[in-house]
Amino acid sequence: MKKNIKNTLCSFLFCLLFLVIGTLVSCKSNSVPLSTKTEVNTITTKVIVHDTVFGIKPDSSYYKSWLECIDGKVKFKGKPEVKAGNF
Repeated sequence: MKKNIKNTLCSFLFCLLFLVIGTLVSCKSNSVPLSTKTEVNTITTKVIVHDTVFGIKPDSSYYKSWLECIDGKVKFKGKPEVKAGNF
């Protein structure tokens, strides 16, 4: 009787081992092929800055004033002295 139980137990463990191995092998996922095509998009922007230069003829006009900085802002101190030039 002991031999019969031993044979049954060995058969059960043998079947269980194959069942576990079969489950692990069958649940393996297939590897997904990686994309081999690479696409590169490049955008080039050219910015041209145009400056306009005005030619100013020299004259003899000027203004003269004292400037003062109050709270980070420039203020006139007194009345500016203006002299008109010859155009």
